[in-house]
Amino acid sequence: MVAIKYTGDELWARIERAEQQARNRLDRVTSILDRESIPYVTVGELAVQFWVAVTDRTALRNAREVDILVGEDALPLVIEALKKAGFVHLPIEDKQFFLDETAGRVRVHIAGKERAEATPTLDDYQTIFGVRVALLEPLVRMMLSSFSILQRLNLRICSTSA
Repeated sequence: MVAIKYTGDELWARIERAEQQARNRLDRVTSILDRESIPYVTVGELAVQFWVAVTDRTALRNAREVDILVGEDALPLVIEALKKAGFVHLPIEDKQFFLDETAGRVRVHIAGKERAEATPTLDDYQTIFGVRVALLEPLVRMMLSSFSILQRLNLRICSTSA
């Protein structure tokens, strides 16, 4: 049996804090990319969270990680800009990860490189709550092509909220 460390108001405070950290991380990253005029699209868990929020505001959906799609030619600029802003760059194989001071993770995807036929283009977005979010159909196509359990769960949550 797992010991429960947090309950009541303390548990809710932790949940809210984690959600706020993810939102702050997204705001920091997108502000940096906007300031540097680097085109991007938000994908992954946070993109699902945005779509769930606009389709059913009563549905709860939290996300910790920030996933950003950029053009391959922009990758050196993204790496430089995020490192300059204090993010720690962790390239793992052909993946580009960044950590912030909360150990929150940012993953940078390359448009047209990872599962090229399934990846949204940098034009496939809608601005939701001030953030460029991948259009729903290309987002679903990208997530389905990853075949991960987490992505399938995200899709189930999104489809039941629509």
